[in-house]
Amino acid sequence: MKINFQRRAGYPQNRYPLQRGRENMKKEEYVTAISFLTISLQFFSLVQNSLQEIILSKNEWIVVSDDEATIEEYEKKTAWSDHQVIIPVLFNFYHGLELFLKGLMQFDNSF
Repeated sequence: MKINFQRRAGYPQNRYPLQRGRENMKKEEYVTAISFLTISLQFFSLVQNSLQEIILSKNEWIVVSDDEATIEEYEKKTAWSDHQVIIPVLFNFYHGLELFLKGLMQFDNSF
């Protein structure tokens, strides 16, 4: 069985991202796209490591103690709980997602 991989009529050639290789991109566009993608992966790594710390700390948000707990003890024991860090973690995730999409859009300037 032979498969015919012809392009459909009516579609411009640049709408097929695999056919638009690096040779058609300017070097600056390529470097910018790779830079966006690299930085986005660093943000995703930060989010992943933060969520792992939340899991490792067992997401404590209540401190039970025989003695009266001070504010410093409470902050130390709940430093990696989700109610302390979820807003910054989500901000970093969304920022990483934004940079990732910018990097992909830089590869295809039709947007």
